[in-house]
Amino acid sequence: MSKKFFLLALLLLSSNCSIIDDIIKTLKSFLQKNVDNDTIVKVMEFLRKYKINLFPNPLAKNTEAFKNHLEAIKAYKGYIEDQKNYTDMSYGLLHVSNTGCGTIATYNVLYHITRDTNIDFASIVDNF
Repeated sequence: MSKKFFLLALLLLSSNCSIIDDIIKTLKSFLQKNVDNDTIVKVMEFLRKYKINLFPNPLAKNTEAFKNHLEAIKAYKGYIEDQKNYTDMSYGLLHVSNTGCGTIATYNVLYHITRDTNIDFASIVDNF
């Protein structure tokens, strides 16, 4: 497997292009099956060393989008129970609706412990 191909695929997967989810999933699956962990770690170390950020920071967009979910959260007694509806919030290469179960679980645990209705879910997503 060519390292150049791997870097190209990684850049393609993390770009802001509007690539359909099926293509992204196929490419990610291909990389997972054909690139060893050591290569992935080396590429990520290189990107971190040279401060190359492949993912756009969607914090502002997610903060605004989260406001659209407050009524549903209120209906679910303070918890996030409708992950499938979070297509408007970015998380990595996809959306919270696809891959945000960990962030939602974190939010729900924080809410359960604190009963704070002002938990900043967009910041939780950003920190993950």
